[in-house]
Amino acid sequence: QRLANNPSQDWLQLLEDGVLRAAPAGFNQVFTGMSGSDANEAAKPIHELDIPAFDWPAAPSPKLKHPLEQHHQENTTEEDRRLHETENLIQTIPNPVAAVIVEPIRSKGGDNHASPRFFQALRNITRHKNTLLIIDEVHIGVSTTGNP
Repeated sequence: QRLANNPSQDWLQLLEDGVLRAAPAGFNQVFTGMSGSDANEAAKPIHELDIPAFDWPAAPSPKLKHPLEQHHQENTTEEDRRLHETENLIQTIPNPVAAVIVEPIRSKGGDNHASPRFFQALRNITRHKNTLLIIDEVHIGVSTTGNP
């Protein structure tokens, strides 16, 4: 029997194998944890180093109106606008973009989230631009908030 949200070992191996297959050359390990605090604890020695901060560009998340059913067209337009801004950023910044990092549900910034169509379109953009798409899913716990 496993505890609460702990994934089965088979699932964990499948996740690690998939991440490593998609990872750039030279990446050969995967750290998995049950929360963002696990990652922070594991990274504490790194925090003690003098690591410069980067001026990374940020594309704003879509701000959807609720109830979603009543604002479908406005929300679609908003998501398309944000997708266009993201694609434009990838194309126009001077250095190649290694990855796009996105939080599917931004709980700390208000309960903001986008549609599955938005994330599928974002994945298409990153695939077309040969850029990694990293999903920071601390709040959603890899589908523990619903069906995968």
